[in-house]
Amino acid sequence: MATVHKRASAKRDLVEQYVYLGEHADLETAERFLANADASFTDLSRNPGMGPYRRQRSS
Repeated sequence: MATVHKRASAKRDLVEQYVYLGEHADLETAERFLANADASFTDLSRNPGMGPYRRQRSS
């Protein structure tokens, strides 16, 4: 199984979205968001070729 590496900016985005959902929806929604994001990362690690091809920038 491949490893999905989350950049610091991606981690910040996830936390910001979690906080936003916690404040504007509820904590259950925020938790569900993180669980679904984690499930998506797991899917990507198991199927690294899924989705459209995207050229990587060197940064």
